Amino acid sequence: MGTDTAKNDKSSRTQPANLAQLKLAQLREELVESVREYTRSQKDLWARIPYLALKADGRTGYSDAYLRAYETGYWAIESGRINGYYGVLVDCATGELINPGNTGNPASDDTVLPLASHLNELDAAEIIAELRREGKKPVLIHSSPEKQKEWRREMKNTIKRLNLKPVYVRERRLFAQA
Repeated sequence: MGTDTAKNDKSSRTQPANLAQLKLAQLREELVESVREYTRSQKDLWARIPYLALKADGRTGYSDAYLRAYETGYWAIESGRINGYYGVLVDCATGELINPGNTGNPASDDTVLPLASHLNELDAAEIIAELRREGKKPVLIHSSPEKQKEWRREMKNTIKRLNLKPVYVRERRLFAQA
């Protein structure tokens, strides 16, 4: 009878822990899916970012994030960095959170979960507002009028080369698909 009591005591102690673990796992899944849905729900806004990034780039300096956006159609999430590399990108054509190593795959749950604490980085409207502010700044990096003309010519050539429109549409994939 003593062993049955010990078994029951151990069972009653682990059962609530298992229930708590199950609940936490369920909440984690819900949170990850909510973060994914948040970015997808802004698809129309994400599609504006590559063009605005090009218009903002080179005015007061050059940005790797802007370049990536207009050259590839992917917006890098700073807080998603892992060991110095981006662990999550937003596909500006779809609003999906993707794996930068294979843009045909979604970002892993483990890389999406921490983004719940950095929703400001996933706020496409705020990113657009910042890009518009940057795009209105004077072209300071190129001091002479000749260099400014060259910069504008390069921007126009980039728009033509990439067939970039104010609303981004993916025409090709950057990386291999799985």
